Amino acid sequence: MIEIKLSAEKIISFFADIELTPIEKGYLESHAIRYSHIIQTIDPLIKKIIETKNKVNILDIGPHYLTGILKRFYGEKVEINTLGWPIDKKIVPSEMIHTHFNFDLNCCQHKEKWISSDKHDLVIMAEVIEHLHTAPSIVLDLCQLLLIREDFFIWVHPMQCL
Repeated sequence: MIEIKLSAEKIISFFADIELTPIEKGYLESHAIRYSHIIQTIDPLIKKIIETKNKVNILDIGPHYLTGILKRFYGEKVEINTLGWPIDKKIVPSEMIHTHFNFDLNCCQHKEKWISSDKHDLVIMAEVIEHLHTAPSIVLDLCQLLLIREDFFIWVHPMQCL
């Protein structure tokens, strides 16, 4: 059995000093276990990168709770860039973010509108792709361009298939 390094309770405590609405609090509480499993999954990769570079450059697409969790858990060992619509600064304060790219992923079908950025050690896209009307393959092409290595992409989809 794999040891969970970051419990759901600890994740919820990261946001205890923030006045969340009942909907925001309910969302966090219902997804905290999944966030814990995401951290558990990527932790060995992050530690491996830290061994060679001392800092992991992460692109978080669709910044929200996971962005704050990553920064609160890893601290200065991670530099987080974000991509998506404007950030909810209550959940992800500006000081947690190195650079934010304000970009609507539905515009990915127009390659001339793609952002230009340095490549990242890790790209995370959680709870995003199911909200897009653009073909996932086009969005994933952009994500691949933003990676140093093609195999360090984490795509999280919270919906169950029935």
